[in-house]
Amino acid sequence: MRIGAHVSSEGGLPKVFERAAEIGADCVQFFASPPQSWRSPFHGETEVAEYLARRADGGATPQFLHSIYLINLASGDEALRERSLRSLVTYLQWAARLGAAGVITHLGSARDVGPEEAQRLITETVGRALADSPEEARLLLETTAGPGATFGSTFAELGAVIQGLGGPPRLRVCLDTAHVFASGLYDGTPAGLDELLAAFDAEIGLDRLAAIHFNDSKSAFGSRVDRHANLGEGRLGAAGLRPFFAHPALAKQPFLLEVPGRERSGPEKRDIAAAKALAQGEEMAADEGKSA
Repeated sequence: MRIGAHVSSEGGLPKVFERAAEIGADCVQFFASPPQSWRSPFHGETEVAEYLARRADGGATPQFLHSIYLINLASGDEALRERSLRSLVTYLQWAARLGAAGVITHLGSARDVGPEEAQRLITETVGRALADSPEEARLLLETTAGPGATFGSTFAELGAVIQGLGGPPRLRVCLDTAHVFASGLYDGTPAGLDELLAAFDAEIGLDRLAAIHFNDSKSAFGSRVDRHANLGEGRLGAAGLRPFFAHPALAKQPFLLEVPGRERSGPEKRDIAAAKALAQGEEMAADEGKSA
């Protein structure tokens, strides 16, 4: 079991390995470009070579890229949908170049088209993204909390996209613990996790699960509000998070923290330590799980 985090790539791609090492992360996720901008990633040959050298030298692995936040593959606005497609393809190209384990992406909102048309548009656009990108680059569809008309709050929605494309092996899923709690899919109990994974297997197949975003939730069960909390500080708490580490079906999954941290700048060393304590069946230290 590998426990890691989302870290910043500011200052150059090799920095992700330095930052991962500083907080004790075993695996890592990062943006290849500013997440609130359509600007395409640009990284020179020297920077890429240094990144690959640090990766080969035992840097945190696996590595995942997270797509930008502006993507909406369900938009009825064709220009926005095409722009989203190009961004996703670019990220898949970078994932192949960097040897990353995949690109994790949100799919977008069905607000202006309705759920059935959203499913059709997403399926079509994801298919085009796979066709236009390197075969070795995997795409991970992320579960969502379901605010508004956000697509992906049920396993049936994600499964329909995968099945609609004929089940390509490159297409995988990232499960977010805070999202499945807020969406009402996971009630925070060991029995609830058994039910969650049984439903995942029925609609998608557990062989397609490729990463777990490991976050507590500030939002209540079934609220459909996407707000992450530091481990032990949210509505899931240690009791709701610990079952993920105890379940045999998840033993080989990479766990990636996306918690806010005490300084509101992302996961810190104490957050990784808290996750590793939970994984060992231990209690989190007194200063872990305490913040504003």
